[in-house]
Amino acid sequence: YVQVYTSCSIEYSIPPEKVLDDARQVEKERYGYLEIVSDEARAYLDGIAAQSGGRQT
Repeated sequence: YVQVYTSCSIEYSIPPEKVLDDARQVEKERYGYLEIVSDEARAYLDGIAAQSGGRQT
């Protein structure tokens, strides 16, 4: 599940080149980050990382 916030540049009169900056600022101010991974899922992901030389996808 992925949730992404982007502001509407038209609605808020934000210049298009500033939309990503605004989204990053709002993310810092309003949205926290929490990751919950079961032991089984962690083992699976670690196995994939080991097979790919430590790179995570």
